[in-house]
Amino acid sequence: MEESKKLDLRKSRKVNMDNRLIIARYSRELSLLGQKLIRIAIASIDSVEDRDFILFETTTKDLRRFLGIPMDNIYRDIKNAAPRILETKIAIQEIGTKEGDYEYWNLFSKFIYKDGHITIKFSPDVKNLLLQLKSQFTSIKLENLLFLNHKYSIRVYELVCLKLHGSKVYADKHKEIEISVAELRRVTGTEDTYRQINHLLKRVIEPAVEDIETYAALHLDIQTGKRYGREIISYRIDVWSVIGWRNRNTEQLPGQMSVEDIGNPVYVTD
Repeated sequence: MEESKKLDLRKSRKVNMDNRLIIARYSRELSLLGQKLIRIAIASIDSVEDRDFILFETTTKDLRRFLGIPMDNIYRDIKNAAPRILETKIAIQEIGTKEGDYEYWNLFSKFIYKDGHITIKFSPDVKNLLLQLKSQFTSIKLENLLFLNHKYSIRVYELVCLKLHGSKVYADKHKEIEISVAELRRVTGTEDTYRQINHLLKRVIEPAVEDIETYAALHLDIQTGKRYGREIISYRIDVWSVIGWRNRNTEQLPGQMSVEDIGNPVYVTD
């Protein structure tokens, strides 16, 4: 009988991913529940010690309780998410290859949903993206992802964490990063939609940024970055803690709490 264990439903777990997975293109648009279920499964892996994937199991009842989803919705949402998750491929661009050259890998090899029980298993294709991680990976607290409510927020947040390259933002410390429009389009699956940059900003970037500020305690101050002629090709983003942004014109008071103090630090390993 194939080895299995329960999904680790603890919000304190870390989601550890090779950086190539964070900037990968997904072949299918996934629901918010589907995206969260994938992150819960990744957080259940021991990315340092595990050498192979095993089956993960949970129930809709436990998942509903963990995510706070109404009972009537969970069965419908899992039923709809299951085939899309199983069919999803990721497009990886290896370092040194030209733009547009991708390798397409299956993310999962198994997804069974029966009588309120969920069984999933990652594909062997992605072993080098999730197992035995030693460098060039990003680690994010699962809790920081679970409360996000917009369909683009999770992947934008993960991209921001990657770009921070190990930095943490506190009430008195912020950092500027740069993200290309091409990267934003790739992770949000909008390479062929919202072609006008103002539409991309209003429909994709701004809702994600607002969601991240509300539920992940980061303020992203977005400014135009590089241009090619009149075309915007990147954004400069000043990343602050929400507390730091609100108090940026005042000195930090003695004893003032940082983002880490209130339980929402950003953990990144480069």
